[in-house]
Amino acid sequence: MEQLQHWIESLSNIPVSKGWQRSLMDITGVTHHENMWSDIYSFFFNPVEEHGLNDLFIRSFEQLIGIKSNFLNDFRIVREYVAENNNRIDLLLIDRDNPHAIIIENKVNHSLSNDLNLYYQTVQKKSYNDVKVVVLGLKKYELKGKRTSDIAQGNIFSITHIDLLNQVMSNLPNYEDDVNPHHLYLLQEFYKNIKNITNMVDQKELAFFCHEGNMEKIVRVHDIYRHIRDYVVTVMECGKNSLLRNRIMSLELRPKPERDYVKYVFTDKRAKDQMMLTVFYRKNILRPEHGQCPHISVVLEIQNSLMEIVKNNISEYNRLVEMYKADGVIPSETKGKNWWHYARMVIPLNNLEEDLPRLAEIVSSVINKECPLLKLGDSILNSI
Repeated sequence: MEQLQHWIESLSNIPVSKGWQRSLMDITGVTHHENMWSDIYSFFFNPVEEHGLNDLFIRSFEQLIGIKSNFLNDFRIVREYVAENNNRIDLLLIDRDNPHAIIIENKVNHSLSNDLNLYYQTVQKKSYNDVKVVVLGLKKYELKGKRTSDIAQGNIFSITHIDLLNQVMSNLPNYEDDVNPHHLYLLQEFYKNIKNITNMVDQKELAFFCHEGNMEKIVRVHDIYRHIRDYVVTVMECGKNSLLRNRIMSLELRPKPERDYVKYVFTDKRAKDQMMLTVFYRKNILRPEHGQCPHISVVLEIQNSLMEIVKNNISEYNRLVEMYKADGVIPSETKGKNWWHYARMVIPLNNLEEDLPRLAEIVSSVINKECPLLKLGDSILNSI
């Protein structure tokens, strides 16, 4: 531990990890949707679409798979082209002047079980005698076996989404004069989403990790962090050995763990599972934003029909919130379509070294029978 302490103190330039970057696709919940990705590719591959990128995608694609430039020149794109036996080709690019075609099988987190021979033969029967078959995935696939046996080497390829987008972004400066700014933004968001999904490693981070002597120390420090994180999660999620579990259950709340927070759902039948204390703790304790001290944020959340009742009688319920302001309750306007973080409280952890071993006790001192948020929740239910 002393050696780790000296090593940490000696560090002066730790690379800042970008990690997962929020993207438009992430926010809208379509990060892994194959059909959505295919639609995006169909748009950007089309040289005459309004994006203004001309033939950027098809030329980058040809470069990446190693075929001659302008293999496809004046071409059309077909989505979900129906092959024999009602199978569907994700993307089919067909040249209008030459017997050339490219079949693209798009894969996002799925195994390759498609009969590529069938796709190949279907397109060849349409008098296209030079057909390339490309599997586009998050990883490269082994293209051997019965499903690919009829396709000669040099006509079948496996490439990755990230390699294609890297090639596109490398060639982008040659096309930027005419690009539509709005669609350039969409391309950048798509690229960001692919980098998130493929877990690209930043070269500066990798160099730092692999630097002589760093790897072992970083792993040891990470083990310490993980052990502390798991302890915090076990306490807050009311795990089997958590001292907080009995307290939460005694208050007629049901723990419901989520990804980065936990919900303590009101079991009162009047609440209809639409009222809960939503407790944000993991990042707030272990990775608070710059300038903030470690803390826990406890939110009284209302949902669906209960939320509508409060919204329709807002002046009455605002008076209830006012009653508890002196006890540390903060009104909130943070809401979504079906939920509202109606009011919140903050539990500060002023000295993490002293407070973490007492975490269950500290949380219990706030979330108890006298908790203002619980009283506010009961007041709302009583008034309905």
